[in-house]
Amino acid sequence: MAASDVAINGDDVFVEISSDGGTTWEKLGELTNCSLTRNHEPREVTDKYDAGVRKLAEGNTNWELSGEGNVAYASEPGFVKPNDLEGHLGSRTKLDARFTTSVVGDYQYAGQAFVTSFELSAGTGETQTYSITLQGTGALTSSDVQ
Repeated sequence: MAASDVAINGDDVFVEISSDGGTTWEKLGELTNCSLTRNHEPREVTDKYDAGVRKLAEGNTNWELSGEGNVAYASEPGFVKPNDLEGHLGSRTKLDARFTTSVVGDYQYAGQAFVTSFELSAGTGETQTYSITLQGTGALTSSDVQ
């Protein structure tokens, strides 16, 4: 199958994690939304001769993946459950993580990350949901989906 030649449907995009060095990948279960955020944090280089005008220079970059989904605790092969995600936060496990599709030739982004935020929410009469943030450590790489 070739890379997507039309706008990619958000239903086809997901976040996967691996806790065994990338041998086994699991999708975030019951996922309803996911995102990849990249940031650049320029450093300030203003000095007293700049007449009060702020000057910036290159700085550090960072990235994070986030996801939201419905809570289900039953095991389903290939999917990670919310309690496992919370466990990775508690154990401070460094994970392999990627933002990807299953279409060969599409672009995917991958790197190592820590779970830095995990939330469960349950409104009256609503489906229980979870949200998770994975903060990248090191470089984020991009490659074609194989």
